[in-house]
Amino acid sequence: MKPLQILTILLLLTSCAHRNSKEETRKFSDQLNEDIFVYRGNYEWAFNLMGGEQVSTHTFFPDSIRYTMAGKVYSTTYTMKKLSYEKEKEKWIGEDDSGIVNVLNF
Repeated sequence: MKPLQILTILLLLTSCAHRNSKEETRKFSDQLNEDIFVYRGNYEWAFNLMGGEQVSTHTFFPDSIRYTMAGKVYSTTYTMKKLSYEKEKEKWIGEDDSGIVNVLNF
């Protein structure tokens, strides 16, 4: 298995999301880290869900992660803007346009 595949599998297993208001996010701004997010590129995988194929893609940028899922059962796409990345813990926090905050542990 390639390192990026292992990384993504771990990412999926250790992520969570929560919808914050802008005020809630600002309350914690002193706890956010500005380490440089070093992962770049695309990671795509396909899997079967209820008899149909789903394709998920993470695209890594210095300041964001774009997530796309396409398939018969469910399709979505959104970009999470980086709020924080702590290199020592490999903990990335981002927020999408609807206020959902995602925590991803690499």
